[in-house]
Amino acid sequence: MAVAVFLAVCAGQGIVLAWPGGTVEPSAPAAHEAAASPSPDVPLDIAGSGSNLPLVERVVAAWRAEEPGLRARVHPSIGSGGAIRALRDGAIEVGLVSRPLRPEEADGLEVDWYAEVPVVVACHPAAPVESLDAARLQSIVEGREQRWPDGSPIVFVAREPSDSSLLAAAARDPALGDALRAAFASGRFPTAYSDAALLDALERIPGSLGVTDLGQVRLRGTLRVLAELGTKPLGAATRGTPRGAAARLLERLRHRETRVVAEAAGYRVLP
Repeated sequence: MAVAVFLAVCAGQGIVLAWPGGTVEPSAPAAHEAAASPSPDVPLDIAGSGSNLPLVERVVAAWRAEEPGLRARVHPSIGSGGAIRALRDGAIEVGLVSRPLRPEEADGLEVDWYAEVPVVVACHPAAPVESLDAARLQSIVEGREQRWPDGSPIVFVAREPSDSSLLAAAARDPALGDALRAAFASGRFPTAYSDAALLDALERIPGSLGVTDLGQVRLRGTLRVLAELGTKPLGAATRGTPRGAAARLLERLRHRETRVVAEAAGYRVLP
């Protein structure tokens, strides 16, 4: 049952970029991410929000280099909601979240809020613009501005309204939040149903831009940032008090070496 639910969650997050007339899919996950179901010889399965993954993957890779026999696995993004469902079902030991838990989600879970990260507008490396103010961004999202100053088309890549970066942006600027939700509902723009799909689309589509977080942009190293739209928290959830390998992972997320990497990428590691 646990495996079936976890697989369904992964599939349900749709790691595909949907657009009328076609789809754009993200790059294949790394080898250690490829499996989607827990196995008896892997004591620490980790999955959840894509905003957490770049940093957590690096932490686990460094841990594995120190302990070659470490049996830990970081799965592709299934979102904060998917992490909570998989965690409750027992399919994973650590669920990565990037938004506060709702009251109905929080019962019986503990969350270590280990960092926060700025929410940003990122763009294709060659987009002919250096920055955006809030008014111009809203004009683009609403479809009123459709071309860059050089005449090339603007392609706004939307995320679904429940995405944690969009929720953070909406909390800071309600008018922009309304515009983002309307953009998703209108179907005017391609829609990314995972962080990986969004970032891949921004790399592939000339003139594209979308809302994501600074940590993912800097750790990927290929995209540019046009504006900051607030911040959001990053946490690691467990069923009750973390123990064993899960507790060791949380310790490593706050380790001095992790802090150096995190802060260089724009994260703020919380005390």
